[in-house]
Amino acid sequence: MSAGTLTLNNNSASVAGTDTTFTTELAAGDFIVVVVGGVPYTLPVLEVNSNTRLTLVSNYTGPRATGAAWSSVPRVALNMVTAALVAQSAEALRGLNYDKQNWQQFFSADGDVTITLPDTSQTTGPSAKKLISSVANKADKVNGVVPKEQGGTGLSQPFGDKAGQFC
Repeated sequence: MSAGTLTLNNNSASVAGTDTTFTTELAAGDFIVVVVGGVPYTLPVLEVNSNTRLTLVSNYTGPRATGAAWSSVPRVALNMVTAALVAQSAEALRGLNYDKQNWQQFFSADGDVTITLPDTSQTTGPSAKKLISSVANKADKVNGVVPKEQGGTGLSQPFGDKAGQFC
């Protein structure tokens, strides 16, 4: 927490401090964070007028607050958070775009497909159509009877040749 307390008035850009040192803790473009009524407010500073008075970029929209504890956040710190959020959002969107392209390719291509992962690495493998065609008619080669030498029972019925017989 920063030194002193704040007084904030609804619909006002002017902030009054008590026992504050705004001129050493803040500069134009920095932010103050204050919690009023359980709601956190991150307020950009337009101008530091004195150790006990500053002006916000826009009017404070919360309820009147007196004696409110506060924290200073340098502009560069909040900019780093914003830049990280933008980078992470772009990475997530890129991953979603690759995912969509990969699924479309997997289900529509006839041969092998190259899948691109969010980190831009790639792997190649068979498409769904290639997998399906590779197993087509494989089970039909036994004509319903699996010989004993291939691991079956050699019987045409699952539980024997006649009613009441179990293998």
